[in-house]
Amino acid sequence: MSFDVSLITSYYTAQTALKLARSGTASTTSSSGSASNSSDVPPPWDVSSEHLSADEKFTEAMTKSIAVNEDNSSFTGATDDEKKLFALYQALDTLSALAAKASDEDTSAYLLSGLDRRFQEGLTNITDYLSTTTFEGVEIVLGESLTRAESGVGVAKQSADYVGGIAVRGSHDNPIDGLTGSEVLTIQVEKSTGTFNIDVDLSEISGDITLDAVADLANSKLEAAGLLTRLSRTTIETNDDGIGAAFGLTVKGVSTEVVSFSAASSEPAIYVAGQSGTGDITGGQLLKFTDLDDPTEAARFRAAISSEDGSITPTATVVDADGNVYVVGTAAGDVEGKTSEGAQDVFLQKYDSTGKLLWSDLVGASGSASDVSIAVTSDGGVVLAGQIDGDISSSAIGGKGDSFVVKYNADGSEAFTRQIAPSTEDGATSVAVGADGSIYVGGYTKGKLSGVSATGGGADAYVTKLSADGELVYNRQFGGTGDERVQSLAVDENGDLVVASLEDGEAVLRKFSSADSTSSAIWEKSLGEITGGSIGQVVTASGGRIYVAGSTANASLTAGGEASVANASSGALEGFVMQLDDAGSSVTADHVTYVGTSRMDRIAGIAVAGNEVYVTGDTIGAFAGYGAPLEDSKHGFVSRIDENGAIVWTRQFSGTNGSGTGAAIAVDTTGSSVVDILGLPSGEINTAHSRLLTANSSLRAGDSFYLAVDGGTNRRIRIEEDETMRSLAQKINGVLLTDGKAEVRRIRGEDRLVITMREGHSADLSRGPSGSDALSGLGFTPVRITASSSSDDDDDSSLASFALKLSKPLSLSSTEDAASAVSAISDAMSAIRSAYRELTKDPALEAELEKARKKSGTVSAYQQSQLANYQAGLARLQATSTSTSTSGFF
Repeated sequence: MSFDVSLITSYYTAQTALKLARSGTASTTSSSGSASNSSDVPPPWDVSSEHLSADEKFTEAMTKSIAVNEDNSSFTGATDDEKKLFALYQALDTLSALAAKASDEDTSAYLLSGLDRRFQEGLTNITDYLSTTTFEGVEIVLGESLTRAESGVGVAKQSADYVGGIAVRGSHDNPIDGLTGSEVLTIQVEKSTGTFNIDVDLSEISGDITLDAVADLANSKLEAAGLLTRLSRTTIETNDDGIGAAFGLTVKGVSTEVVSFSAASSEPAIYVAGQSGTGDITGGQLLKFTDLDDPTEAARFRAAISSEDGSITPTATVVDADGNVYVVGTAAGDVEGKTSEGAQDVFLQKYDSTGKLLWSDLVGASGSASDVSIAVTSDGGVVLAGQIDGDISSSAIGGKGDSFVVKYNADGSEAFTRQIAPSTEDGATSVAVGADGSIYVGGYTKGKLSGVSATGGGADAYVTKLSADGELVYNRQFGGTGDERVQSLAVDENGDLVVASLEDGEAVLRKFSSADSTSSAIWEKSLGEITGGSIGQVVTASGGRIYVAGSTANASLTAGGEASVANASSGALEGFVMQLDDAGSSVTADHVTYVGTSRMDRIAGIAVAGNEVYVTGDTIGAFAGYGAPLEDSKHGFVSRIDENGAIVWTRQFSGTNGSGTGAAIAVDTTGSSVVDILGLPSGEINTAHSRLLTANSSLRAGDSFYLAVDGGTNRRIRIEEDETMRSLAQKINGVLLTDGKAEVRRIRGEDRLVITMREGHSADLSRGPSGSDALSGLGFTPVRITASSSSDDDDDSSLASFALKLSKPLSLSSTEDAASAVSAISDAMSAIRSAYRELTKDPALEAELEKARKKSGTVSAYQQSQLANYQAGLARLQATSTSTSTSGFF
């Protein structure tokens, strides 16, 4: 194969031209899009520049403000664009020193917190700099550079049909297990002309009770009543050959008819939420248990709760009046397409009684959340409370940790968010709702709450009362010189508050009037030393019964000998349940039941149905009837305890990889019936859901992001309470005018927001304030959107664009996060070096290379590769000083 020698000749000619250009004897006319030739000022990454050691850079990062400083004396003589690039590079280099230190496995968790704080300050300074700085010869973009931006969040298409759960496996005409033929299914249909109750009596079916037989009977009755809703058999799962293997019922509805299901006869069902699996990416699970008289019966369903890139920790669950189930907890990553804004966000999911996920949301915490609890409201909504280290709203105030309260409506839309706290640390640990909708929050504070006259010292316990709309009614704060905190609270039959607190290791139960914050406790009872354990939950039941559950290593946790021991302790740390009887102005401890194995056990949650008590927790041992556990793995369990404190049965369960926990339990007193067996949901069918963005994403009213057109002023785009995808598109178009277009498109079955720009125009999307950023909530990253170029476009007047790709939030909260930050910053610094090479391209050199390309004609792939190497070498040579050293090539 021959090689065109003129390429080599042109290469050396180009080098000569480069030297002449630098000496000023060559032409210095720059082509369009290039600011100027390179100055003689070496860039900060050049080998001839002065460099700090790694230790010196780290010291500087910890002792000086990390900012982009263009006035550095070493930049004297550089062009304006070069100064900006050099200063930006140095600021990122300083950030990199912090990230490198944090990525070291020997760095303590305590130091990580301080490093992350410094890192975030510096990153904010760099982001602010880029948002207000323009370059003449190149474009620098904080995030990506795209020709079209599409929201990661979508709103699903509405459907009037509901597909139920699995009722039959094998053949579709198999009889439905669990039915005797005497059951009566009631279908309630509400429409404008009235309410219709259709009783479907299965005794009217002759022969086997199959799905087709049930659907035919129900449809005949619906048709006779003049209703349009219909039931039909449907395939839910297929085998490897595509043949149906599992079947259920589909409810074919119409928008004018609201359908509900109930049964004439029912039994209780329990739901258990907990973790599933082990390791960094641990999921969650929701289990439903029916047939509670049979301890060997498997769970009716298991709903997996997962994050795309982090672990899931369910902490509480509750059932509403329609039999829907809420699960709340923390997530260290995105969940169900919702973007997490912090290191550990709060997730909330709503399921119907068949285990079908109705909606999912992330609260949108900018820091780390914990101790999340939940309570249901009378209208089917829920209230969450917990602790957040960071901002959850734009009006947030407080210290290291703050209490927060969020109320959701039944459709997933947010009613209100509250994060108002003293300047010192505090946190909510429990929440309850009264019959009038009042909200009660319990927790601890290391400061003085509003309206409180004095503090006891250390951490004090507190109870806050809010109205149904989230307005403060009162604060009650109590405690001595030690540490006290409310662990759980409940509202009794009379509307009074029963508060369980941990006070310097002692479990204490009190009853307060809910009417005011100043009256003394109606009664007070010490349960005893908790001895290495904790209080999991307190619940109230009919007849003045109170139950407290948790874990303890105290084998005599008997309220000073007042309570009898119904089931003795094994001597290790294990679960306990104590029943107390409230006489109104006094209380008596009746009995205590220890639940556990010979290994470590705990009870986390408790629920009551009639005279039966159900508890859940986890163990590293094995209960009777179960085999030896996996080594050092946790197993969840559910125990049933009768009214005398005797353990009726215990079911042990696991999750992925044989490991699982029980974190919370809820009971539905009518959750097991023919409705459940048929795979239909109890209560009203949820086929329609809110179109609001706040109900379909982690967005909250008041969140915002910024939009700038053609490098102009940042315009704030704010999310309103009634914001939809279409109304948001209209807002954006109000800023873009004729320079671009925002529209809603149906993509992958969902409505998504798409932004494009007209030829010659660009738009920058950037994040909103910390704690109220709408950009990430919409599933966008900081990005520059430019018009796509035509394939025959020979116009080279546009500036070369370089994306730093610092779009996702970076953190030093763990060594793994720090390692990712190191990589991201390294890529950004590389982009700056590329921008500098583009900025300092020599026109004489480019002209010589262009002549060489034209002279040589068609060039082979090998020759093109060689030429690319020469050009890369020349570019690196340009990036060095005028030193005769050849190190610039390597």
